[in-house]
Amino acid sequence: MNATPDPCHQPEVNLRVDNHVRDIDDYPHTFPDDDPPPRISGAIIIPDDILSEIFYAALYQEEDGATDFDSTVPMVSYLSNTDPVQLGHVCSHWRTVALGTSKLWSSVCIDHPRGSHVNLTKLWMERAKTHPLKLTIKTEVFLPIDPSPFLEILEILITKLEYWKEIDFDLPQEVILNFSKILQQRRTEFQQLESATISVHSRQRHFYKIKDHDSSTQSPIDSIWEAIHSSSSLRHVNWKNLYEGRPLPNHCPWNRLTRIKLDYHIAIDKLLEVLSLSPNMEDFRAGGLSKSFVSTRTVYPTPIVLEKLHTLYLTTPDNAGEFFANVTLPALQNLHITYPPPPTLWGQERRNSSNEASKFQQFLSRSKCFLKDVWLNTPPFDDNDLRSHLASTAFQSVVHLRITGANLITDNTIRFFTSQQMNTDIMPGVECLWFEMRDTEVTDGLLSAMVASRWLLEIDQTTRRCPARLREARFTKDFWRDFGPQDIKGFSDMLGQGLHVSISPGALGMQG
Repeated sequence: MNATPDPCHQPEVNLRVDNHVRDIDDYPHTFPDDDPPPRISGAIIIPDDILSEIFYAALYQEEDGATDFDSTVPMVSYLSNTDPVQLGHVCSHWRTVALGTSKLWSSVCIDHPRGSHVNLTKLWMERAKTHPLKLTIKTEVFLPIDPSPFLEILEILITKLEYWKEIDFDLPQEVILNFSKILQQRRTEFQQLESATISVHSRQRHFYKIKDHDSSTQSPIDSIWEAIHSSSSLRHVNWKNLYEGRPLPNHCPWNRLTRIKLDYHIAIDKLLEVLSLSPNMEDFRAGGLSKSFVSTRTVYPTPIVLEKLHTLYLTTPDNAGEFFANVTLPALQNLHITYPPPPTLWGQERRNSSNEASKFQQFLSRSKCFLKDVWLNTPPFDDNDLRSHLASTAFQSVVHLRITGANLITDNTIRFFTSQQMNTDIMPGVECLWFEMRDTEVTDGLLSAMVASRWLLEIDQTTRRCPARLREARFTKDFWRDFGPQDIKGFSDMLGQGLHVSISPGALGMQG
């Protein structure tokens, strides 16, 4: 899980801070007019519990592209360029508060373990006390591997095994055997572990796959996962590439899992088997579906129903329709589907596109889901099929929509999106549109007119139309295609009314 503060608690913290700010503002009025109030520091007045919340929010604020990450010391995350040690450099009061706030030390990110990390990691673990831990270890494959600091740090972390809540370990093969032995001795101490991600780099610095290294006895990495799977709190797993090309682990607690992520291709029949074993699945993401498909109609005479699955990310072959024909997902909200690039779909393989579109449409109708976030990436159907999908009930609740492909965002598709009347608009709640138009020409002026129809500054007194919800739009063309003058002028006019517009070669992005 992300290490940022729970947004549900922020209003309470902000309210308490606001109350104290008001107290400070009122403070001078308690003195006579001829006696100026003393100067006081707001940081001193702020109660320690509020100050610790401010520290936490500052430390765990993610920064995209932080460039000054110090890899020689632990950090709270890769997206933060600071650590709680720095708070103690300001003043003794801040140091006291920071040392007494265990959750400031509960998230540890170690980049390529080295000697300088060892004592600091031990210090962080002492200061974290009994707070649940989020632990991250990363290996830089182009740097020399010294197993000693890796193992020393793992041994320190294992002393706090009962407090592990989330782990993301990227380890070299050289430490796996010893790590497995240590973990097996204390596996019964897992109490709070909810989420686990482990990847391993082979000695050749490729992603480690069990099938390439261990064929007879149980592999050390499989033993590690067996220990992790024993946690009664485990809900989320990411096996990376470890089980590619071999059966998934038989010690996996399928019934408890709510999220699985795979970074490799999995056969459709195997995917359906996994889902059939996981009734509580909420979030499933797979790097791809292979073309290997065993007929599931005989195994699953009726589609598998997953009442809780709300997020599905798949990279599919062109027979993804077989997957959609065998599942029903009434809670689905987030759907990202990436198909093969178009050149592999022309000819004989492309003839099945209407069948694919039909099975997908039947899936939407059968699931009766209400989608929120959708990305259709190079789907194997034409613009008519696309508009048919987008007009379905499942798409009318969409907030974020991204479409990528050739001959999909045509003039008819853009007119389809252009708002006419609020009671008949397609997807009236869309806030973000992203069209990646490949090998497609559209009539100049249509795009800007569509955006203008969905981005209204005020109620039209004649039609009484309420402001539309569009907040962001992005259009990408082939790098040799330009936007026409009418579209450029239309976007410029909206820019003058407060819509933020950025233009780059072959792409145009807007935010409002």
